[in-house]
Amino acid sequence: MELTVFWTEFAKDKLDDIFEYYKLKANAKVARKLADSIVDQTIGLEKQPFIWSVGGSLE
Repeated sequence: MELTVFWTEFAKDKLDDIFEYYKLKANAKVARKLADSIVDQTIGLEKQPFIWSVGGSLE
């Protein structure tokens, strides 16, 4: 079963915030690697939507 992950504007803005923060605190290469990793995780979630469970605080 595949699902489609939709990125809201809020999520895109937060990803940009994360990128900018790590670009300043570390460097652009680290920031890009982290941002790419976050996006890659959503791709994995599309292919296997039940791979992660919802944490107790989110239920």
